[in-house]
Amino acid sequence: MKKFFFSLVVLSVASLFIASTNTFAQKQTGKDVIKLRVADSFPLTHFMSVHGIQYWMKKVEEYTNGKVKCQHFPAGQLGKSTELFNVVCSGMADVAYIATPYTVGKTPFASGLGSLPMVYENARIGSWAYWKTLSSDPVLHHDFLKFGLRPVLAWVTPGYEIFTSKKVIRVPEDVKGLKIRGPGGLLDKTEQAVGAVPVYIPAPEIYQSLQRGVIDAVAFSYGSAKAYKINELVNQATSGLNFPGGGLALAIREEVYRKMEGNIKNAIKKASDETVKHLADFIEKDNESIKQEFIKKGMKIYKLTSQDQEKWKNLIQVVKDEWVNEMEKKGFAARQALDNYLKEIEKAREIF
Repeated sequence: MKKFFFSLVVLSVASLFIASTNTFAQKQTGKDVIKLRVADSFPLTHFMSVHGIQYWMKKVEEYTNGKVKCQHFPAGQLGKSTELFNVVCSGMADVAYIATPYTVGKTPFASGLGSLPMVYENARIGSWAYWKTLSSDPVLHHDFLKFGLRPVLAWVTPGYEIFTSKKVIRVPEDVKGLKIRGPGGLLDKTEQAVGAVPVYIPAPEIYQSLQRGVIDAVAFSYGSAKAYKINELVNQATSGLNFPGGGLALAIREEVYRKMEGNIKNAIKKASDETVKHLADFIEKDNESIKQEFIKKGMKIYKLTSQDQEKWKNLIQVVKDEWVNEMEKKGFAARQALDNYLKEIEKAREIF
């Protein structure tokens, strides 16, 4: 009898745990409150958390008049950035941060589009267009709904510039033979297309590698250059090159989203649209502020002319073409996705 009673207790506890983990987003009887467990990998002070995820949660609660409450699990509490896609798919969270460069096998559209070179000129335009593209097919169905997810935020990093002390970078000929840090993916292909030599260096080792001459240059946003203290070792940089950055997203479980009433969905969409604009605006202003800080400290920054940019674009067009061709061979509607993205960029230019 003791063993039987103990088994019943264990089964009861397990049942309660499973029930709780599978009903993170449910209405509370009498209160009509939807609870969302939101997971990400950022420290609470990181700008993507403050101006992105935390901002979105506050707006969701505000625009739903408190009918939706968000329980935040930041800093990898429920999983690393490489694990969060599976975390939200499994139901351990209701909403989670998706770092698309780490999920290329599952989100090939979102990963590829967010990493194409010289597509958008600033984070405002790029983020809004990326958000709209991820919210529609073929990207929406293949990269998200297929896995029971739906994007509620999407944004891009500022385009990358080249930082070096070797020479002034103006045109592609200036980087021929330069060893540039390459993290892999489309950035490596872009560097190769213009005659540079990508060298794989993990981010924490960039400073030492540049200091020791293992690499001659780094492709980074201004914010990343400051974060990794690259500005201490270089005295030249470009402006307007817009090499591939990356696309990021926040996704909700479709099962949770479907159960929401129309007015709640509309409120979430309003919060999402506003957050994308707010975060992208912060990213762009922060990037420009850091650029001006570098200039004041003596860094020479060359702003590419439209003629300069055309020379780069002519060489790196092959990167876009190859991405489309490779995707099409696998049966993905990459041309449609890219065309949609470019159309959204044109629309975004009218807004911003």
